Amino acid sequence: MRLFGQTFTASIIERIRGAVAAESGLTRSALSRRVCEWLGWHDAKGKTKEVSSRKALVELERHGVITLPEAQRTALQARCARSAELFTTPAFAGSLEELGEVALCGGGGLHLVLAAPTHA
Repeated sequence: MRLFGQTFTASIIERIRGAVAAESGLTRSALSRRVCEWLGWHDAKGKTKEVSSRKALVELERHGVITLPEAQRTALQARCARSAELFTTPAFAGSLEELGEVALCGGGGLHLVLAAPTHA
């Protein structure tokens, strides 16, 4: 099978299956790096083409050729999920005029600033 410019022979597919079966803690990223090594899959600068390799592995799984290890949550995904769980929105009932000035400030995090309405 040819994917992303590489030919996945029966031999390579068996190596992938063997690695997944033999190593319970094998990550998809580690597997894609190995596939790059096995295929000599590098760009012009000699860097492994891990993204293309991961896409090819997903395609092989989608076609029922291999079964990949479960996807791991990245640190960023875990941090975002944790942040979302901690955030609670302030309750407000009233008109926008009563609310007054609203400002969103970025930089290292998002801050919501609600200014008290000014009455002249």
